[in-house]
Amino acid sequence: MVYVGILSTVALVLFGIGYSVLGYNMVFQEWLAQYLSDKAMKIHMKEEWELKGKRVWIPHSGRDSRANVYRPDTDEILPGIIFAHGSDFVDSDADEWDEWCDAFAKEYNVVLFSISYMKIGVHSTPYPQNEIANCTQYFRTHADEYGFDRKNFIMMGFEAGAYLTLIAAAMLIQRGVIPQGHVYVNPFIDYAPVSFAQAGIHPEPVALITCGEEKGKKKGKWDEYADALALNQAQVRWWNHPEAPSDLLWKKQITDSKEQELRRQLDTWLHERVSWFLR
Repeated sequence: MVYVGILSTVALVLFGIGYSVLGYNMVFQEWLAQYLSDKAMKIHMKEEWELKGKRVWIPHSGRDSRANVYRPDTDEILPGIIFAHGSDFVDSDADEWDEWCDAFAKEYNVVLFSISYMKIGVHSTPYPQNEIANCTQYFRTHADEYGFDRKNFIMMGFEAGAYLTLIAAAMLIQRGVIPQGHVYVNPFIDYAPVSFAQAGIHPEPVALITCGEEKGKKKGKWDEYADALALNQAQVRWWNHPEAPSDLLWKKQITDSKEQELRRQLDTWLHERVSWFLR
């Protein structure tokens, strides 16, 4: 028992020393962050041959950002959409939205750039917001390569991706990059979007889509957000249907007749908004 106690004490001391040394070692911390980033990026990735889009890598802050590019089979110069997939900040991946993005690009006749932003479990904010903003600037710089009009693009995000895209859009405006419009679906709302709206610097014009009771004003700071948008007369068109399922826009199969009608209405409304944004 004495030996066990001694060995345990020695092990704890060595662990404490090692933890302290590594905890303050910047090289180790950078290695760990890179390791976790690489691991997180591969969890939900498809094999490249499975993708309907084209996978590309964009240099960003010591590591490459991953994105998928979708465009119809045409030689035309098309408008662009910068897209951030839905998540709860710590899950999902651009590859999981591959089929939806491909269908959306073809339906709206646009080049769609789907960014697999880093989740906050690996890189805390504002890393993913900066990532989306920097990827947007990269694609605009290389617009000729992707066949889209760098001056004619909108930003679009779902859920956590909508929140991050909204913040990224505000960053871009400060850099002199002005999107033609914004589409935010069930965005998470905290003090940041509320502050933008209250200060009159909210990215606009915007099409705001909210579905499902859990995504409505009961969550986050929706009341303050809506009031601030109205007070500052922001250019907002709002499709708000709490009775609709929160995944109405990207739901694969809809059998309920009421949901089918709501989806038809939403599709029509969204086509009008996108046409309003894109020349």
